[in-house]
Amino acid sequence: MALTKEMIWEAADELDADGTKPTLANVRKRLGGVGSFTTIQEAMSEWKNRKQQEAQPLIDPPPPALAQLLENFGADIWNLARVAADQALDG
Repeated sequence: MALTKEMIWEAADELDADGTKPTLANVRKRLGGVGSFTTIQEAMSEWKNRKQQEAQPLIDPPPPALAQLLENFGADIWNLARVAADQALDG
């Protein structure tokens, strides 16, 4: 049976759950010593990227009414800044 990235990910997940760092050597050992380090490294790069994405907190968007207020507030500040800049240039 050919070694798949899913098998490598499963081994890495098991090691991680056990509190063992899923290094290339540890993953290979968990897999029974099969697989080249190159194959394992390629799958582990994807595994690490996936773990990082899962760890990032999801940010809920603001309610529409609040978003509109913030947009209006930003527009007001921008207009005030433009007026102040025009006055400074006119001297």
